[in-house]
Amino acid sequence: MKISVIELVPNHEDAFVIPELYLTASCVVALDESLYCYRKREGSISTHLRPLNQIRDDLDAGEAMIVAVLLHRYDPTPVIERQAKLLRYYRWDLEQRGMVMNSLYQQIIYEHRSIEDYLNDKPKESSDVRIYNSSEGKV
Repeated sequence: MKISVIELVPNHEDAFVIPELYLTASCVVALDESLYCYRKREGSISTHLRPLNQIRDDLDAGEAMIVAVLLHRYDPTPVIERQAKLLRYYRWDLEQRGMVMNSLYQQIIYEHRSIEDYLNDKPKESSDVRIYNSSEGKV
């Protein structure tokens, strides 16, 4: 079974820590069953608009993950594509809030444009990246 790095990227407050743990672990085990769940309740992080500082933290975590993946010489494309989706979502979110003049919105536009340029110009194949194959337990 192959596990891509993108499957290992959380969408919550552990986003800075968990990916680095996966990338530096000598062994990762994936289970088919859920061992925990999230409750949705009024006023929780999953039921209200994210404050701007949390949006910025999400984007910073994504950037840190891209750097970590590159430093470990894995293919960064899935993580970069995830970051592009996050940027598109937050761009839409801030547009709905009428915050297009906000500096965070401007940063999102710039970063999304940079990522799209990278994805459109990147080479199709690279022999200098590693793909982790968990069935073999090696890179």
